[in-house]
Amino acid sequence: MSIETMTNVTPVTVTRPTVSADAAQTITHAIVYQGRCRLQPLSAAEIKDQGRELGTITARAYFAGIVDMRSDDLLTVTESGDEYQVRGVRDVDLLARLTIVELGRETGAS
Repeated sequence: MSIETMTNVTPVTVTRPTVSADAAQTITHAIVYQGRCRLQPLSAAEIKDQGRELGTITARAYFAGIVDMRSDDLLTVTESGDEYQVRGVRDVDLLARLTIVELGRETGAS
């Protein structure tokens, strides 16, 4: 099974908050990615083994290829509206085949 097949599961939209330079400092969200990924919640054992406090990293998203994401981008699951804050991004094999994004569940998200 290819990386593309394994990551072509959940439709998501990733947006990046931008603060305007004017006095109002309005926050807008620009779409930086719209497509599919594999979204996988972390188990309680995995969170404990990594020494992280519960709630910091709650899930991982797996994307085929390189995806332009940064910490503090917002990942929204298209079908459910669930929102996750991007906490970290890495290219695991350094060959631009798989990007792993660590996510934290947004407070107040459905």
